[in-house]
Amino acid sequence: MSSSFTVDADGALHLAPRVIPVPKTVSPAAQAFLASVPRMEIAEPPPLSDTEGWRRHVREVNSNPFLTVSEETIRSVDADLQTEKVSGVMVHIASPRKKTQKTASRIYVDIHSGAFISGGGNLARLRAARAATVLDCICY
Repeated sequence: MSSSFTVDADGALHLAPRVIPVPKTVSPAAQAFLASVPRMEIAEPPPLSDTEGWRRHVREVNSNPFLTVSEETIRSVDADLQTEKVSGVMVHIASPRKKTQKTASRIYVDIHSGAFISGGGNLARLRAARAATVLDCICY
């Protein structure tokens, strides 16, 4: 099965019943870029009752190169990162390596519901690490 949208070679997004063209208000270079961006194809999800189908779907979505993040990329972020199971749920906990007085006084919880079907694993770890350094706090 294919996704419920298509993109023309010129970058126009077909999201039934609408067609959303590449905006003419941006530069020709930006229009060319938008038209050339590789497309992420995602298969239609299985029925809610198909547990194994969902597991397969999650593996397929997360194996997409758009969602692949290397360990090297994660290590390049100036944050300490650990992963723990909390009440059966995988949680990534990050804190900036360069701590300030504010670091321990705040937390950030990123409830990324998409991680149930996409963007989990290393992508979620990277998001936590980057958030920790940008927000200067412990991120979950």
